[in-house]
Amino acid sequence: MHYSLCSVFICCLVAIFCSGLLPVAAATTPVITHVQGVMVVPETPVNSNSSSVTFAGTAVSGDIIGIFADRRLLGQTTAIANGTWALTIKNLMDGSSQFFACVDDWPRISEISNQVTVVVDTSASLEPAAYMFAINCKFGSLTGEKSTATTTVFISMVTNDPEGITSAKISNDNLIWETWPTPQVMPASRAWEIVNIPGIQNVYMKFYDADANESEVVSQQIQYQPGYIIHTGSKS
Repeated sequence: MHYSLCSVFICCLVAIFCSGLLPVAAATTPVITHVQGVMVVPETPVNSNSSSVTFAGTAVSGDIIGIFADRRLLGQTTAIANGTWALTIKNLMDGSSQFFACVDDWPRISEISNQVTVVVDTSASLEPAAYMFAINCKFGSLTGEKSTATTTVFISMVTNDPEGITSAKISNDNLIWETWPTPQVMPASRAWEIVNIPGIQNVYMKFYDADANESEVVSQQIQYQPGYIIHTGSKS
């Protein structure tokens, strides 16, 4: 079966690497660059309080990427045109495991990525207090603007328990996240750059409490239309 080729070659790869016969560069594709939206740091475990963990990285466009743990294939995806890929593995058990990505380039020897240690602990996976956010929120209002003439917008966090939220993360693609370390400072607003493409743009956020419990991902949309006045929607 085609899926099993990565498993068959893993032991051979380890022996070849240890013997020094295969250059290290041969294993640089694919690469796991992010886990749960956090940039991978060599030899640094990634903690997750969710049994669903998202891996993201780079490879060659069109490569079929398999995510492995303990030599078991957990799932597959395909690298898109720019060489990036992302894959969510669900129903992981609590504990520490080492994960790597593998590309099977038959008839060539399969290539394996860097290994990443992920520690899953769902024992305290309660969500933070009620939360939401708005884009270009008007003063005194809980709703944001529907359109913007610039790519710079302002994100406002709205919650009935601001002290219960200790940090947040923001993303334009629900894959790569930027940390907002102190969102509990009301009115809790910060500048954010949306994607510079006219049309409807999405912004995603997730929130964390003092115990690092992670909320569900929430999202808002805004219409980016260069040359239009935000409040009226008429052309300037």
